Amino acid sequence: MLRDHPYGNYTEGVTLVEGMVENTLPTLDDKTFCFAWVDMDLAKPTRYGIKWLEDRMVKGGIIGFHDYGFHLTPGIKPAVDSTLNWSKYSIVGVNAINTIFVRRK
Repeated sequence: MLRDHPYGNYTEGVTLVEGMVENTLPTLDDKTFCFAWVDMDLAKPTRYGIKWLEDRMVKGGIIGFHDYGFHLTPGIKPAVDSTLNWSKYSIVGVNAINTIFVRRK
């Protein structure tokens, strides 16, 4: 739980939404975001999440895509590479846990 994190309480301003992405994201249609963590393990919901998030991110907002290039989830990298509008985003980091971070221009 976020509340029990040893470095403090990180629940303020955080909304955890459980369920199928196609059903849950539309409940947040009126929101904008400064950070999003996308960890869906499958290409289809990842593509849906990208399309849904892309224009809801504020300028300078960061999206982290987990499992990018991970051999057990081979559909994530092509889903991100082919779906994200790269004219609106730039890569700001790739790390050792197969995560790519992009920033809204």
